[in-house]
Amino acid sequence: YHYAVLKELRRVEEALSALDRWEEALPADRHPPALRARLLWDEGRADEAASAAVESLRRQPRDDDLIRMVLRYNRLDPLSAAEALEAVLDADWSVAELHRHLVALYTDVGQIDKALEHLRFVELLERHGGLDLLTERASLLLARHDAEAVVALLSPRAADVAVLPHEVLIAQALAEAHHQLG
Repeated sequence: YHYAVLKELRRVEEALSALDRWEEALPADRHPPALRARLLWDEGRADEAASAAVESLRRQPRDDDLIRMVLRYNRLDPLSAAEALEAVLDADWSVAELHRHLVALYTDVGQIDKALEHLRFVELLERHGGLDLLTERASLLLARHDAEAVVALLSPRAADVAVLPHEVLIAQALAEAHHQLG
């Protein structure tokens, strides 16, 4: 409550001190670090906010708002964003959404092997991912110019696919793989 009043009065340093006292009194409480990150972000203190967001994500790695904060802060440096999210995964590797973000970040910077590594975690954590994950894996393998792996991955499944959008994606991926193979 004290923090909220100080924040409302725009007494930022005192509000941060109130959060420190709250955290000292209740070290396991996950709210103070998240509130600190949001307050610092709202006050335009992006460097401190991003650092606080990563620390907070270690306690609550499924906080979408904090994940977005880290990604926005690092939008011009995807490798820094990846590094920050990897640090969060060190605390809890079981957050599929973080792995999904890492697949996208690593794909954007051309680190396909790392993208595939995180896609494996997504597949593990989201057993129901099915054809979406299959076509994503095929796309990453094509980006790595591993056409043989794409053919091995998709050929056995091509006949089983009954859903038109995935059928088209699989056919396109197979065609691209066969083209790469010559």
